[in-house]
Amino acid sequence: MTVDWMVKQRMKKANVASLEKLLQDFKEPGGRIIACEMAMEIMGIRRQDLREDLIDEYGAVGTYIQEARNSKITQFI
Repeated sequence: MTVDWMVKQRMKKANVASLEKLLQDFKEPGGRIIACEMAMEIMGIRRQDLREDLIDEYGAVGTYIQEARNSKITQFI
């Protein structure tokens, strides 16, 4: 049993939209995803491990802060 499978099952049981749908709904009105390079390095995640079609930019805290300054709404996960 993988973590991915468990998360999908819990989301389904809780009647939550799929991650794919949530991301699609986020990006549709102009949401942008900035992948944190420092977090990726610490966690051993490579760019090829991520969905390139979902990532708008790779950066660090400074990149996020710059984008957040010019945004009405931000979310840091």
